[in-house]
Amino acid sequence: MITKSTIEKLLIVFFSNCFVLFCIRSSGQNYNKLDFSNHFNFNISNGLGNGFDYANLPTGNNVVFNSVPYTIYPLSTSTLNGWNANVVGGSNPIILKIPCNAYIKSVRLLSNTAWGAPGPTSYASVQLWHLNTLIREKYLIGNNDIRDYNQASWTNIINNDSTTNAWTSSSGNTRLDEINIGLSSATFIDTIRIVDNGASGISRIFVVAATVENGTSLPLKLINFYATLKANETVLQWQTSQEQNTDVIIIERSANQSEYQYIGKVIAAGNSSSNKNYSFIDKEPFKGTNFYRLRMVDKDGKFTYSKIVSLKINTKAKAAIFPNPVKSITTIQLQSEYLESVAIKVVGGDGKILSTKNYKLIAGNNLISLNTERLTTGVYTLVVVGQNINEHLTFSKQ
Repeated sequence: MITKSTIEKLLIVFFSNCFVLFCIRSSGQNYNKLDFSNHFNFNISNGLGNGFDYANLPTGNNVVFNSVPYTIYPLSTSTLNGWNANVVGGSNPIILKIPCNAYIKSVRLLSNTAWGAPGPTSYASVQLWHLNTLIREKYLIGNNDIRDYNQASWTNIINNDSTTNAWTSSSGNTRLDEINIGLSSATFIDTIRIVDNGASGISRIFVVAATVENGTSLPLKLINFYATLKANETVLQWQTSQEQNTDVIIIERSANQSEYQYIGKVIAAGNSSSNKNYSFIDKEPFKGTNFYRLRMVDKDGKFTYSKIVSLKINTKAKAAIFPNPVKSITTIQLQSEYLESVAIKVVGGDGKILSTKNYKLIAGNNLISLNTERLTTGVYTLVVVGQNINEHLTFSKQ
């Protein structure tokens, strides 16, 4: 006898003259249904022609196909809402952006097209993005991936891991296919993009539901991860909780968001029920913007990536003067990333150049003494000019 306390709930969905029995676990659910209903732009009503037949399509917040839960709008069986690239209009590519913001292992989409013949390789694709970095792209190649909504018969050709049939109408004239885009390891994805580049005729993709497979492959939780600049070095700090069997945390860096290099590692706590704080210093960051991610590895070799954080290293020298006001001797501090020559000029309040001296800077911190004993009381401008610096500092002579 099945009671409310039974872990497995049974869902019976009728298709045509038979039924399919699905099992949904009431705990430990490994999927997350995404809501992109604010992007919906079309409605298909049953019985309005064009070959659509959604009379027996289940809708609601927990519709299950191939053991994966979906939310299908609306809560009636006489119509269907979703996003259709053909409705958007404008120039190609037509793009739908679905927020994700989670560690995931795969993306599942209920989709189809308004065209029957196979399209070109570049017809449409599913892209997984994080911080403007393309993590993975899967091309959908015509009928090998998604089939026409009103095509009477279909082949069983499946392109790689991408597609299986999810639902077929009782008349056999309408179907939805499940696109499955997998990742080699759990990865943080902030945006899923459906890209339609267009082809001949009315070749356009439509999407009615999206679900992701949760990707917490490691027994730990990354609470935060951020980067700060200190003396031209990058200080990375992060905090974890609930670590179990963790081994090492590898730090990787990139200058272009696509190619990451190993720059160091820290030993993980292994097993801990409390929060753990970690830090790592990148002593030689790239000039410009640096992108960092953590590769968190357990003792079994499984790993997952953190979100990506970025930090910009100023490529120009920075200048400061102290003390200010000055009585006789002041110090000029110049931070430079290069070996270079600079000219230091003292300019009076009337704009007249009172003195000019040339100095050679080293890469790093430079301290230069300036004798101001011959200057009268007043306000002056110190000008530092070089190939990579152009600074104007104001100081007062007492």
